[in-house]
Amino acid sequence: MRFDYYACTVQADPNRVLETLQKLGNSFDQCDSLAAAYHYDHGLTINHKDTGLACRMLIKEGQEHPFIFASSDATDAFVDLVRNEWPDRHEVTRCDPCQDFYDASARPQLYRLMRRHAKERRMAFRQIKPLDPSCGQTTYLGSRKSEFNLRMYDKGWEVFNKQHATIGRKALLKTSDFTFKVGGADVRPADWIRVELEARPKEKEARRIAAAATPEDVWGLTTWTREFAIEAFKLELEQAYFRVPRVGNDERALRWMCHQYANMLHRMHGDLGDWACVGKQIGDVLQNIQDEATGE
Repeated sequence: MRFDYYACTVQADPNRVLETLQKLGNSFDQCDSLAAAYHYDHGLTINHKDTGLACRMLIKEGQEHPFIFASSDATDAFVDLVRNEWPDRHEVTRCDPCQDFYDASARPQLYRLMRRHAKERRMAFRQIKPLDPSCGQTTYLGSRKSEFNLRMYDKGWEVFNKQHATIGRKALLKTSDFTFKVGGADVRPADWIRVELEARPKEKEARRIAAAATPEDVWGLTTWTREFAIEAFKLELEQAYFRVPRVGNDERALRWMCHQYANMLHRMHGDLGDWACVGKQIGDVLQNIQDEATGE
C-alpha cells in the first residue's frame, strides 16, 4: 500500500523549499495558471529528465509557507523527501492511500462491499460505467465534499490509455493477450483494479497527525474507512480519529506533545522499564524547572 497523492503546506522559506525539491528533478517551469486555479499567485513545476513531473509548488503573495504536492508514481519519492526534510514542519491537506488488485474478480466483490456500506451508512454512492469497457469504470463512495471519500477504478485501463494514446490504441486493443509489466509481473489492463481513499483533514492537529501516518494508518482514521479496509484488505487497524471535537484544550495539547516527542518517550520507556517511571522522571524534570524559576 502506498500514497498516490500527497499535498501539504511547509513551514519553511519558499526559496529553501524549492532548493530542496530540486533534489527530485533537474529543471522547473512556471505554472501560474494552475496556481490561480488553487487561489495562489505563482506556481512552479519541478521536472525530472527521465521520469517527468516530480512535484509542484504554489506560492501566495504575503504568505510565507508554500503549498507543495505530488501525485501518481512521483508520490513515493516526494513523501520520503518531505518527511525527511520537514518531519515536524509540514501539515498535510490531502493524502490518498491506495491498494491495488490484479484480478478482475475483485471489482464485483469491492462493488458489493461499497454498495453495502453506502446503504448501511446512508452515504453517497455512484458508478460511472462507459459504453466502451476499455475506457474504464469508476465507483464512488462518500461525498466529494467530505473529509473522507473513496473510489474504485480501472487503473489498468487508465495506464493503458495514457501509454498508448498516440501509438495505435485500436490495434493494441485487438490483441487479446496484451499485458504490461507491473512489479515484474505481466498484468492485463482489465485485471488491474485500484481502491483509493481521498483524505482531506481539516483541523490543524489532524494535519499534523497525517504528516506521520502510514498509508495503512490513514484508513484507520475514521470508523467507516477503518471497517471498510478491514473487510476489503484484511488489515488490523487501530482506531485513530482525525476529528477530535470533544477533546479539551489540555488533552489536545497532551496528545500533540506525545505525537511530537513519541520517539524520545519510547526511548525513555525502554531505558526506565515502564511508563510509571517515565511519568515520574517527567514530574521530576518539571519540579526542577519550577524550582529554578522560583530560585529555590
